[in-house]
Amino acid sequence: MSEHDENRLTGGCFCRAVRYSVQGPALETYHCHCTMCRKTHGAVMLTCSVYPRAGFVVDLGADRVTTYDSSEKIHRRFCSICGCHLWDTEKGEDDVVMIATGALDHGQHPGHEGLPKHVHVNTKIPWYIIADGAEQDPGPDPVPEAIPPGTFPLYGGCQCGTVRYRIDGPAKETYHCHCEMCRKLHGAVVTTFSYIKRELITIEKGRGNLDVIDSSPPNHRMFCKTCGCPMFGDDGREPEYFWLSPATLDGGADPTPGQPLRHVFASHKATWFEISDDLAQSDDF
Repeated sequence: MSEHDENRLTGGCFCRAVRYSVQGPALETYHCHCTMCRKTHGAVMLTCSVYPRAGFVVDLGADRVTTYDSSEKIHRRFCSICGCHLWDTEKGEDDVVMIATGALDHGQHPGHEGLPKHVHVNTKIPWYIIADGAEQDPGPDPVPEAIPPGTFPLYGGCQCGTVRYRIDGPAKETYHCHCEMCRKLHGAVVTTFSYIKRELITIEKGRGNLDVIDSSPPNHRMFCKTCGCPMFGDDGREPEYFWLSPATLDGGADPTPGQPLRHVFASHKATWFEISDDLAQSDDF
């Protein structure tokens, strides 16, 4: 096998309708904490790896890819069937493609050197802990005014604003999940969920714009058809509860104030990603 083949990486969405390959190593990898990325991926941060465009090939399912223009410059692609965000391109930067690192197969190392830096840190979710010692770029935006812990109701929605919801009380718990299924459904290296009583959540707008993927019956996940944001899930075994992607809450609000988070399926994490905080870890749920 040539060095070229050894550096070839593969990836795709959860439902496998879309598959791609890209020539590594990555030019750079970074963690983005901007509100736009959080509300597009339904994740506390987007991890993105940049590759030369010439080495990127869509091997399967190009007709299943939906494009969402999150700004005049950024064009995001997600699977129309399962909602997984896969890659982005930027206007005027035609020579590179920005891969959602969480969609790489089996948590492959994207090929960057050193620790990925954190960007737009001023707008990160206040309750998400950055503890890996990597470089942090505050970004151009000021630190927003924090929503006081324990404030309810809280409001949230997807990036395009088509789907909006309200929660009227605290979630039972919030946790970070590292399983490949969740990484592939969000296109994120770390996914975060809040488990909340169904009676406490109201979808105020855009319910008809939510599509459903049966990720592992009886688990059903819901994402916005327009921007692809993964937002909710339910479990037929506990019909009184709902899953919520808390990264979609406005203002980085905390849905479980005063409660410690934890990491689940920690041994399933992306091979290169290190869990650096002091939160509890388990190898299952």
